[in-house]
Amino acid sequence: MLTNQPLKSPKKSEIASKNNHQQTLKGRTLPLSAPTLAEDQPPLTLSRTVATIQRRDDTSNRLAGEPLKEWVTLQRATSQPPPFAQVPSIVPEVLRSPAVNARAYTVGHQVVQPSGNHLQMKLAVGAAGDVYEQEADRVMERGVLHRSAQPAPIKQTTPPNSPAGPLSVRLGGARGCGSGPDFAHFDFPSISAASTAKLAAWAASHPPLPGSLLPRGPFRSSITNGECEIEMSGVLTMLAGIAGLSAFSRFVAGTGGTAIHGPGSTLGSMALASGSFLRTVAWVQANIEAQLATQASGGVLNPSALAVTPPATFFDFSDGWPLKAVIGGTQGEELFATGFTGSIPLRSYSIDLRFIICDDFGVDESDLYAPGLFAFWVLQHERSPTRYVPFINQLELPVTVRGTF
Repeated sequence: MLTNQPLKSPKKSEIASKNNHQQTLKGRTLPLSAPTLAEDQPPLTLSRTVATIQRRDDTSNRLAGEPLKEWVTLQRATSQPPPFAQVPSIVPEVLRSPAVNARAYTVGHQVVQPSGNHLQMKLAVGAAGDVYEQEADRVMERGVLHRSAQPAPIKQTTPPNSPAGPLSVRLGGARGCGSGPDFAHFDFPSISAASTAKLAAWAASHPPLPGSLLPRGPFRSSITNGECEIEMSGVLTMLAGIAGLSAFSRFVAGTGGTAIHGPGSTLGSMALASGSFLRTVAWVQANIEAQLATQASGGVLNPSALAVTPPATFFDFSDGWPLKAVIGGTQGEELFATGFTGSIPLRSYSIDLRFIICDDFGVDESDLYAPGLFAFWVLQHERSPTRYVPFINQLELPVTVRGTF
């Protein structure tokens, strides 16, 4: 039977016993079993713990007068080999070396080079503790150490077609702020007869000045700056609260410049959640995915090569009264990519976008349609060269878009 005991070097007593037994069998021929390894058979594992020589006397089946035969069999490994039953990776190297005989692994088995897919074995009895066995012991220790060592970690690398990291790429933009009739100041523009009639009706609606019984009349010059300011600030505060009052104060002071509204501001946070802006984001996302699909067919994703001009975004009262009152219709938009990751095999991506939407906080003739706007127009275009200066409201809205292409 096969025993799974680790093979140890024979002690002196065992060597003496073997030598005595060899003397009693001197002159006899030992028929040996030499199994071969074929493709349809389980592999023969050369291991000190797998195969042992089993010796038995065939006294019951031998013919009369036939000398006693000693049988040596080499058994195959079981379907579930014990630990280290697999051949160490260094064993084939040892078997090919003329300096080391494989008998050290098979206790007297001299292995010849395999022919084709068969492993042929020739059994021979070698001296215990010879140089071959000592060399095999050293090789076995090296093999076990190599086997028990932890494998080196596999380095994960980013494929060249899946760039990742921060970016600062302008994808597109349109229109612009800081120019046009709504940004003009103290310019006394010519207006149509219809607009003149609107302003006349607005002026006539005011009550008489304090201490006077005379009606105000159709002349807008009769409306004081203070009256215009009260009217304008009242409407903005009612519709937009603090955001409206802040815009009014900047306008009256003549500060000009650009007021930035980030995602944490009143107007910025409202814009991020507005339906009008979300529709703009959806349009941009569809265009990005179409371009990434085209790039993927070429084997490389390049966010710097994307070209997307966002559509104009106009805020209505459904998006929030402050947005409509302070910004409303816009004058310009730009789109930047600030981060990107993508995978062609997974057909997925994530891109960090920054939308910049600007609006001139100013009015022109087309805005003469509601209370508060008439006073706004008069102050901006006809009252002071240093005060009532229009400025730019700029929304900076970061958005991360993820999807497939």
